[in-house]
Amino acid sequence: MSFNHACPDAPAPVIASSAAVLGTAWIGAGAVLAQGTVVRSHQEAVSIGNHSAVLENSSVVGTGSHPVVIGQRTVFGHRCQVIGARVGDLCEIGNGAILMPGARLGDGWLAGPEATPDEAGVLATAYLDRAATHARTPAAVAIRRDVHVGADDADADRVAGPVLARGYRGFDPSACVTGGPERVADQLRALAALGFSDVIARHLVDDQREVLASTERLAQVRAAIADT
Repeated sequence: MSFNHACPDAPAPVIASSAAVLGTAWIGAGAVLAQGTVVRSHQEAVSIGNHSAVLENSSVVGTGSHPVVIGQRTVFGHRCQVIGARVGDLCEIGNGAILMPGARLGDGWLAGPEATPDEAGVLATAYLDRAATHARTPAAVAIRRDVHVGADDADADRVAGPVLARGYRGFDPSACVTGGPERVADQLRALAALGFSDVIARHLVDDQREVLASTERLAQVRAAIADT
């Protein structure tokens, strides 16, 4: 097991007493292997980057033909299985994910749908700052937003208003994007001003007719913000 020989002053990896490293693996400065995690490296085929973390009861298996390469400041949730996969910097992999041989995940980050506009701005600034620190230029800075596009503002309030009033998913209503096409376009322009390049949309109402109508109106929104 290698402890970042190139940076002797860097913090050592943190490896829980119940974690196991079988074979020779490169584990970077400040990396974490949590309780019950097993790293099995055949032919020195596992590399875990600086300050990355593999959380409880996960397994990482690399071989000469299918090595595992994990970038810097990447986090794997509980009970993940990583077998012969490559994952970039600044990624967050959810609990129970399974990455099979040949899988590739690029550098990336997605702001969660629960973030208010103010919180989203702080998150985007922090992400761009960390990317710059590592001399990386993100291909995209994305945020997920739960949306409803009405025929106009009143129509959107009619459909989405009751859903938000019931405490939709525990979100602050300002974290959702609702309104007629013009109001929604303004909200997306505001996200662009915060540093976001992409929005991943999820419709917040259940009525399929309303979802289809909202989807059609998103085309108007896209045209309106094309020059943003």
